[in-house]
Amino acid sequence: MKGWIIRSTLILAIIVLAVFLYIIGKEHVIFVENNTFTIDGKVYEPYDLVRVTLDSGEPVELKKPRGRSLGRAKVSTTGLNHKVLVEILDDDDNVIESKEAKFNVKNNVEELLLNIPALMHDAEGWVANNQKTIYVENKPFTADGKTYEPYEFVRVILDRSKSLEIRKPGDGHTGMDKGVVTDLRHTLYIEIMDNEEKVLESKEVSYTVGHAQEKLLINIPAVMNDVDGWLTEYEE
Repeated sequence: MKGWIIRSTLILAIIVLAVFLYIIGKEHVIFVENNTFTIDGKVYEPYDLVRVTLDSGEPVELKKPRGRSLGRAKVSTTGLNHKVLVEILDDDDNVIESKEAKFNVKNNVEELLLNIPALMHDAEGWVANNQKTIYVENKPFTADGKTYEPYEFVRVILDRSKSLEIRKPGDGHTGMDKGVVTDLRHTLYIEIMDNEEKVLESKEVSYTVGHAQEKLLINIPAVMNDVDGWLTEYEE
């Protein structure tokens, strides 16, 4: 009996150690951006030149976005607890302002987006999940006393790569599907089809996801009829 308890304890300890090593060793991707940040009506502009050091690693320099320059760098790191040092530089690479901040990564989050202007101004949402879940529904939409009915069959393409096919609710169909996209700016391409998958009508729209937003809801009848409110935050 005693030997069984010892063996069980050792097995449990090994499992716990394996989980711990997996967590601290899992790689996360941090996108550091020196881009305009808007929240609660306030706009924080990018800096001409910044130097960013993550976890005492190799510094990266980011200029203000111009032309093909996106004002962004990609850094890979491991673990859940991190520290970032931001240095604002002048034209001669002299530090004119600096700030250090700490942040945590959830184990189930693979990509984070870190905005420098927001961090420097202590704005909420300066670090956020870069993976956004987009819920798309083909359901009735009511606005200003008018109801826009769902379509029999629609194909929705998120960022021209992730395809969703959604039928009208009923006969076992929920009228909803979802996909995961990354970053903030996106394109939605919609095709209204008949039962033989012939395209009857199509439309393309662009939209932006806020830094702190992780789940959004898109209503297809509202999009197709140019009705305000077709894009909202998704509520469980």
